[in-house]
Amino acid sequence: MNKHVRMSWHAVWRRLMTVLAVLGTIFAVVVACNTVSAHSAWAEGTEQASGTLYPYIESAKLLQRSNDNENWKEVGPNDKLDPNNANLQLQFNLGFDLPKDTLSSDNSTLTYQVPNGIQLSGFKDGEDTISGDIMDNGESMGTYVIHKNGLIELKFNDKTVQRNQTMDISNGYLKFESTVGGIGNGDDVTWKFGDDSELTVKFNKTGDLWAYKNAVSPNNDDGTVQWQIVVGSNKGTNPEDTVHITDTMTDNAYVADTFKVVDADGNDVTASCGKTPEAGSTRFAIDCPALKAGEKYTITYTGKAQNLTDGYTVGKNKADVTTTDKDGNKLEQHPSSEVKWDRTPSVSKKGELQPDGKVKWTVSITSKGELDGWTLKDVVTPEDLDIADVTLTDDATGASQSITLPYVFPEGSGKSYTVTYYTDAPKGSLVVKNQAVLSPPNTDNGKTDEKSNESSVSYNPVTKTGNSSTGIKDESNRTVNNWTVTIAPPEGMSEIPANWKYTDTFSNQWNFNQYMTAEQQKALEEAVKEKLPDAKISFTTSTVSGKTADSEGAVPDGEYVTGFTITSDRKLTKSISFTYDTTGVVKGQWNQSYTNSGKINNLPERNATLNYTPATPTESDWTISKTDALDDTQGNTEHAYHELQCQTGHEKPTGVGEETTCDAPYMEWNVKLQQNNYQSTDDYTSDLRVTETLPANTALLDGQTANGAGLVLQMKNLYGSNIGTFVLSVPADGQTTTTTYHWNPNFWDSSQNKNITDVPLNFTVTRNDNQLVITLPKEVLKALNTYVWNKGNLSFVLTVRAGFKGLDLSKSWKEAKTFKNTANLNDGSDSNGTTVSQAQTITKNDDWNAVRKSHGTVGDDNVIPYSVVVNPYGKDLDSRSDTITLTDVMTYTHNSGNNLSISLKNVKVYAFDANKKNADGSACENAQCRGDEIPAEKYSYTYTHTGDTERTNTLTFTLPDSTPLIVAYDYQCTGTLGDHGNVVKNTASMEGVSSSSDKTTVIVKESSAGAATDVLQFHKVDSRNYAVGLSGVTFALYQWNSSALNGKGDYVRVSSDANLTTDEDGIIYLSAGKNGCVENQSCSGSIVTVRYNTAYKLVEIAPKDGYEDTDKAYYFTVPNTDTDKWPIAQPKDFQGAQISGSYDDYFTNTRKQAVLPSTGGLGDGWYVAGGLLTVTVAVLGLAETLRHRRGSRTC
Repeated sequence: MNKHVRMSWHAVWRRLMTVLAVLGTIFAVVVACNTVSAHSAWAEGTEQASGTLYPYIESAKLLQRSNDNENWKEVGPNDKLDPNNANLQLQFNLGFDLPKDTLSSDNSTLTYQVPNGIQLSGFKDGEDTISGDIMDNGESMGTYVIHKNGLIELKFNDKTVQRNQTMDISNGYLKFESTVGGIGNGDDVTWKFGDDSELTVKFNKTGDLWAYKNAVSPNNDDGTVQWQIVVGSNKGTNPEDTVHITDTMTDNAYVADTFKVVDADGNDVTASCGKTPEAGSTRFAIDCPALKAGEKYTITYTGKAQNLTDGYTVGKNKADVTTTDKDGNKLEQHPSSEVKWDRTPSVSKKGELQPDGKVKWTVSITSKGELDGWTLKDVVTPEDLDIADVTLTDDATGASQSITLPYVFPEGSGKSYTVTYYTDAPKGSLVVKNQAVLSPPNTDNGKTDEKSNESSVSYNPVTKTGNSSTGIKDESNRTVNNWTVTIAPPEGMSEIPANWKYTDTFSNQWNFNQYMTAEQQKALEEAVKEKLPDAKISFTTSTVSGKTADSEGAVPDGEYVTGFTITSDRKLTKSISFTYDTTGVVKGQWNQSYTNSGKINNLPERNATLNYTPATPTESDWTISKTDALDDTQGNTEHAYHELQCQTGHEKPTGVGEETTCDAPYMEWNVKLQQNNYQSTDDYTSDLRVTETLPANTALLDGQTANGAGLVLQMKNLYGSNIGTFVLSVPADGQTTTTTYHWNPNFWDSSQNKNITDVPLNFTVTRNDNQLVITLPKEVLKALNTYVWNKGNLSFVLTVRAGFKGLDLSKSWKEAKTFKNTANLNDGSDSNGTTVSQAQTITKNDDWNAVRKSHGTVGDDNVIPYSVVVNPYGKDLDSRSDTITLTDVMTYTHNSGNNLSISLKNVKVYAFDANKKNADGSACENAQCRGDEIPAEKYSYTYTHTGDTERTNTLTFTLPDSTPLIVAYDYQCTGTLGDHGNVVKNTASMEGVSSSSDKTTVIVKESSAGAATDVLQFHKVDSRNYAVGLSGVTFALYQWNSSALNGKGDYVRVSSDANLTTDEDGIIYLSAGKNGCVENQSCSGSIVTVRYNTAYKLVEIAPKDGYEDTDKAYYFTVPNTDTDKWPIAQPKDFQGAQISGSYDDYFTNTRKQAVLPSTGGLGDGWYVAGGLLTVTVAVLGLAETLRHRRGSRTC
């Protein structure tokens, strides 16, 4: 019987094929050692592995990557590794097959000793072994131990050994990793991993050389420049050869005593490079010692121009660097650079507006060279402006003279001058622009016109004034801001030209603190029309949001006017002014600043600022606040009934583990009274009276201790330290009680010459139905600040605890109930006092924990094991039905970066056994309480998956009611290796009953040993219950043949005399293996082998008896990047499914209706995940095919 026939026992085969996939928990990093072992069968220097696994090793390959998030790339036979790349990671990948009967009861352990020269690492400090379970989707297949000496032991359990008696374990793989520095000293090395598996690692020893040259700090005065040559090597050069450096200078020469060579650490190594250059030389050559990996030389020296000219002088420099690598190959670099000495003049200009409207222009001229023959010109815009009073001043001598422009500098001119002159105000423009130009007498040595910056002077006709900012009565967060704008022809000008525009801005959406109301807009329009009847005015609006908080001025979201524009097509010949208001927004109690900007056309803005300081509110002598004690929140809160605190003695066991429930919970509030303005005990002229109004359907607790009483009072000193806590006595309705607290201040009273240890303090409580009045007499207040050590502002905290009354607490509440507690403080300063309140909304759902979701550890197989505890108390959750519906929704993101796909596998339902004990004897909790498996006929489920980028997997279970259960299932993830932030969210819920959520981050890992054959795993299931696998469903498989139909191409049946048939679990396996179905004719049973990169069509031939049939075809291919080994054989524009990695999926058939015979048409056909047929891929075989796949890997 060949192995493909044996594989038809898929249930056994799947377990066995994935046993080594679980060896992914074995993670060994390879590090080289210098031990050498000689084996006569191999060449000298080759190291050989050993052990009972050694005879079964069939292949070996080496992969590399630069970091953990990259996919592994195979190192080819001609590739060479860079021995100096410390970031390079390596992986040895060994493939093996285990024939049947390899394992036995006397031989259940396989060993493998890695070759000499490989030392395993990755061990924790102080430990010499790594060990764990060999896992298969949560089931242990045995254990492994990795020893630090390189020995790996795999001990299989009895169940695995028994299965190996009848079938092979093929396509196995082992992997261990290393860095390039861990596999030798840079010399090629060969290892023998099996009788037919040799692997040689080669290193790149060619070396490298790099160099560059710079010109640093050229001096235009004396014509010097510092040259720099940097020469280095990343991999090192030939240690038997020197680094020869020749340098040639053009139009400049070496300056004596400036030559220096330093190494990478800054050490002076000039002497080791030979003779220094001679003064005035234009060429030199040196020989420096060979460069080691990462070393460099920096050579610096000074050159000087041999002939500086007016204009530009260019000096050049070229270096020739040569040496050899370790193999004697020539390495060379030829860096060059040049410098340009600039002795041309520079010119700059600025303009200043004078009080009489004229503009004073100042031109500054400096030059390193001669100015003789250069011509100064001036370009003014507008062009009709006259230039007057031109003065030339020699900056060196201070001598001035009047000149006219253009001006030619005569022979013997100096090198620095200042020129000043004036222009009148322009007509028809508000801006004057000016630029100075120096033109050379000739264009020798690169000389050309030198231009100054274009300077401009604006005549601004706007004056802006802020007049006042006044708070608005009864609106503490608003002001009225008053502004005045004056627009007039500037000094020296008779008019503002026609078609002018005035823009006024007082706020915007990013810095919003002013706006105009409708009334203010109307008033502005009237003011402008009065001055400029023909002008047009428009308003600018800003969208404001997110500023509703008091700290932002309590501004409702919306559109607000934050500016305006006035346009006029007439010239303005006189001064106009208008005044208007804006509304300021007050943010907080600090100083407010309001800015208003105005401009004409595109001239610079004129600004004005107003400041407003809000009035400090009068602080009350006492303030009151109320908080929810459960979470210390002043605002209204929401709680679940089961989250409330429980009265002492009212916790009851549930019968599930050590869990308890409470039959008398209570709500709790803290009312704080804070003094603010203490001066002396004479301030206490009135009692403090707190009126506490309890919510309806509540009653104060009747406990007698501070932890359980209904009213508890704490007294605190200036610093908030507790100086006394006691229970207040609560009277009967309509009565008053007095509580006397004997306070021990332990205070030495010098006036009485004694230590005060007992001060009686009397407090009264009056009750009227649900209203309580607690009085803190002024005598108590005086006593506290008389005998307390830290005198000052006192505070009190009144704790109020109330349980429920008049409500049915025996069952859940259909609607949440709100309990509002109100407290009023009256300190005698105001007859009304100050009132605060806090409401707690309580939801009572006695089945809140009927669903409890959790996930286990995500292993190296990238399987996420989930467990959902359902109805652990065995309640009747739905009185109208014998079943309940559980919906489980998973969401995750798929993109090109993570290539993440997550598919369902291994769905099971178990009894919840509350009495189960853990291995250490402790009581089980939640998912630990897994009892016997529930038969599939007792429940049903369906599965859908939707989405492209944002993906959703949905499981819907129909489960027996009144039954404690655990639903367990796995999700297999595949994708790009590494941490790509793959967040997986999952929520299980029963509508109207309970829900539970879970979140985890998936880091896709690659196994160090195990199974890696791509297998398309189809589950043929009942459309109404995915737990029912349909056995005996037959299929025909067709393969794309480009030669069919006279070269047009068609799908051809790969075997005409055999069909695929789903096994007893309703599964067929299509494995992408070493050979295709056509070659080995294994095209029957439940397993078939297909080729990578080839298009296939799968067609259902006959359904299971009693089910509708379908003639829909499913098209798919299994991609592989190695197209040389697996050529692409697909029709043009192939749109079939692209399957890779480990993936499970489902498609359905619908049971026939028994009432009437069918009159035609198709059944549900190929439905998957709610209507679309998809394919699942599972890890079945072992690593042979992984050698030819790159990119995505299974976890």
